[in-house]
Amino acid sequence: MASLAQKFAEHAAVALELWEPDPKAPVRSAKNLRWVRDLLQHLPVVTPDVKEKARLICREARRELAGRRDYGRYGMDSDVQQARELLDTIERMTAEPLPDPGPARTASLGKPDQVTVRDLAGAPDAVLDDYVRRHQGNDALVEKALLSFTSRVYRRDVSFADVLNRHSDPQGALRDLTQSLRRRLGGGPNLREAWVSAVLSLPTTDADLTRALPAWTALKARGPRGKEAHPAVISVVRAALGDNAEAWQRFATNPASNAGPTAWLRLGDLLDAAANGTPWPTPPHK
Repeated sequence: MASLAQKFAEHAAVALELWEPDPKAPVRSAKNLRWVRDLLQHLPVVTPDVKEKARLICREARRELAGRRDYGRYGMDSDVQQARELLDTIERMTAEPLPDPGPARTASLGKPDQVTVRDLAGAPDAVLDDYVRRHQGNDALVEKALLSFTSRVYRRDVSFADVLNRHSDPQGALRDLTQSLRRRLGGGPNLREAWVSAVLSLPTTDADLTRALPAWTALKARGPRGKEAHPAVISVVRAALGDNAEAWQRFATNPASNAGPTAWLRLGDLLDAAANGTPWPTPPHK
């Protein structure tokens, strides 16, 4: 995949050289900018000519987007929002000095306080690993890198556990991120599934962390060798409900869902409500 990414970048660099503004094909959406971002991330050597051409595309896009309003979807799913974020990323990447030519750093990601989860998700394994290593001690960066695994599930050369171990308080970070997952991650079922899968794939998962997972997604998670449920999830459910038949019946009617606000309901909160016979909790806002 790394080889294919580099080949794409090399061919895209040729296309970039030929690019000129065209009123009939304005640069005004995210799809017009993703290839430029990906080119900068995967090109082994980003020359001044490549940077200058990318800046020209950014200037063209800024003019087009300035007069555009988006009446479609909101937030991170908005095309206008995505285009503006891509512009910010490209401009950071082209504003910095030329990247190190060493094998572990093939692209620039900008400053740690400005880099986004999406930037990190799109970075090659070697770039992500090198970037986090060079900013050792920056726990906020490590947390963004952990969240980036939800958009880039498969990585061959760097694992979720590798990045987690760079945090000064790994278990505390996992608990805080999971407790505030709706605010920190957002998005649809695939992102929740990726986060739950990453957490449950760790060698050990404590009960409090498992209880903090989104209930619907955690209950769907499979264990090793394709078991119907993950052992860590089974353990916390049995511990909370025990042999209380009424609690099991209440839990079977819990309001957790695959999508919408109730998709963020935490497993532990629902188990407690079922065990105690109290009203179901409201979905967390953060």
